[in-house]
Amino acid sequence: MYQPLFTRLALSGTTLSEVSQPVSLQGANASQFDIVMVSLSGTSPSLSCQLQESNDLENWVNKGSATNVTAVGYTLAAAQSGLAAGYVRLKVTLTGTTPICVVTAGLNTAAL
Repeated sequence: MYQPLFTRLALSGTTLSEVSQPVSLQGANASQFDIVMVSLSGTSPSLSCQLQESNDLENWVNKGSATNVTAVGYTLAAAQSGLAAGYVRLKVTLTGTTPICVVTAGLNTAAL
């Protein structure tokens, strides 16, 4: 099932992080997120995208490796299987010198 996470989220600053709303896995044990970088500027800008999982919606643990986006366009992250928690979310962190970005993201979940 596909779930939108961010729609044209604007980020700017030296280092700025945002997290999506939690998504219930509802029995799914695998997920894959996609990122559409609509706009990106600044000196050496980079958006780190990290899938996180939780059972209690308070304590979040990184799942897999972060996906770094450094250019405008579409990026499909590596699929993550073996998810054991009840919820996932996406954490994005913008770095660089005076970076600005606009990003859209979504998440696919599946029971494998």
